Amino acid sequence: MKKLLILILSVCILLSFAGCSGLENILGGDLAGGQVILNPSGEDKGIKRVDCDTLDLTVEIDTEHRSLGTKEYYRFINLNETEQKVYLAIEKAVKIADISVDLTGLSINYERAMEIAQIFMADCPQYFYMSKYINATHYEGSEDAVELRLYYTDGKVTDSMDGEKLTSQADRDIIEEQIEEFNDIVEEILEEIPVYYSDEEMVKAIHDYIVENTEYDEPAAALVDTDDMPPAYTAYGALCEGMAVCEGYAKAFQFLCYSVGINCAQVYGSGDGEPHMWNLVQIDDKWYHTDLTWDDPVGGDGRVYYDYYNLSWNEMKKDHVMDDNFLKLP
Repeated sequence: MKKLLILILSVCILLSFAGCSGLENILGGDLAGGQVILNPSGEDKGIKRVDCDTLDLTVEIDTEHRSLGTKEYYRFINLNETEQKVYLAIEKAVKIADISVDLTGLSINYERAMEIAQIFMADCPQYFYMSKYINATHYEGSEDAVELRLYYTDGKVTDSMDGEKLTSQADRDIIEEQIEEFNDIVEEILEEIPVYYSDEEMVKAIHDYIVENTEYDEPAAALVDTDDMPPAYTAYGALCEGMAVCEGYAKAFQFLCYSVGINCAQVYGSGDGEPHMWNLVQIDDKWYHTDLTWDDPVGGDGRVYYDYYNLSWNEMKKDHVMDDNFLKLP
């Protein structure tokens, strides 16, 4: 049997100081690779793996709003049929925190498989417990991926492996508790948004809620080159802990928009020359740029700003630049 090659891509989005100016955008960059011979017996000699079949980490929001499903997300609908199968296989694994995604028979290039995993992460902020690390495996002499390996975090401990050996494991009980808390806060927020609101009124209500209830996390933004980022980089951090950096603001906004039936995408790029993240949101079939982080300035007077709310690209590009990578945008 030919040995398997494991190509390792760390999906890492880091920030360094106020204004999200340290965002390290590795998307579209070179892949870091290494060769590992998998244990031929399949025996795991490290930490005993959690029984994934006993877990249900589904984010389910009880609301009168017609929420979007993942098959309606902008980037999903722009994938081809095979790529969509990979995307949905990832989602199935993530819902039970399974580290293994079987891609056998899909004939998908391993590099593209890892890109789809990144697309999934950019599409699905509700799976805030996914780690930034993704591994793809393929047989020597073939570029078709046979497996993706995903890793999860409880905010303090992250899954990690050395070959076939699981060397650390996030606490799935903690993740389940976080999901319950996340579901509850999202439902509370949606209860305050009337279903008869227009799309623009809903977007404004979401924008205002996040700006009024979230504080920019300067200590988290100062972290550089750490293995894993704190909750401030997630929708959970913004909505449940009230602390976020630009990535957390953007992800919270994205999921709340999904929850009221409005499509929304994360935008990777720079602001005033520094790496940054914001959103594109679809209102009445048109797409607008919104930057909640910059509408909630550090040291502000506590009021809600609209300087970067629902702008055209011509208005936004005066101090924002979008990255050119495989994460296609409207």
